[in-house]
Amino acid sequence: MLIDRKSPLRSIPTSINEETSLLLSTFRVTAEMTDLAYRRLTITCNLTAVDRLAGGNQPDLMPLLLDAWFVINSMAQLNRLVGRLKSLGDRNTLRAFVNKSADCKYLRDMFQHVDELAPDFLRARRPAHGALGWIWTDPTQPSVAYSFVCIGGSLRGTFDDLPLENPSGRFVRSPVDWVTLSGWWRDLKKRQPPRLISVNMSEMMLSLEKAVDALEQAVKDQPGRSVHSGSDLLLLLRLDAKPT
Repeated sequence: MLIDRKSPLRSIPTSINEETSLLLSTFRVTAEMTDLAYRRLTITCNLTAVDRLAGGNQPDLMPLLLDAWFVINSMAQLNRLVGRLKSLGDRNTLRAFVNKSADCKYLRDMFQHVDELAPDFLRARRPAHGALGWIWTDPTQPSVAYSFVCIGGSLRGTFDDLPLENPSGRFVRSPVDWVTLSGWWRDLKKRQPPRLISVNMSEMMLSLEKAVDALEQAVKDQPGRSVHSGSDLLLLLRLDAKPT
């Protein structure tokens, strides 16, 4: 769990102004949802790899793409939030996250503007929903690794230039690591060919973890015991339908 139940981000002191408190609360919720989606994504990557290597049928790839694009969209939002909160915590750590997550905004824009970018995708022979890749290692054979790539929709190009992850010379966490989403994006305001953008979500989550630690420490160091209203509520309303 990225943010535990006793995190300072769940009890923000009133010495922090209400606007910053709102940004911190939004950061926490978005970070938790991102962590959940990424952990679910790696589980699905592992199950897909095991099933495929066991000779199973073509798996349902939509859960992979759903969580991958959710992580990218959330990281783009976290990029903006942390940019607003840089002055609160360790600036080097928070600036490092902002820099590392900058490309998420471009991938998010690509996903949201497929209709406008369609001619570019057709001309460049590129998949409109990008390519999701990951490295899987066999727990029974640690020296053996496999590189997977998942394409959403039709593939109009060739397999030669797909962004397959190469594990050679890299430290790889078992069983799933280097989960990377790649897409082809261009600035709609400029006349230039699309360029490949790849976001390593595994590395991004490590950077997010450090950003969470930095903001938790910043909140913990604030004076005052009273806190803003508590986090996360579940309300229940019972309705009894009786004949009149």
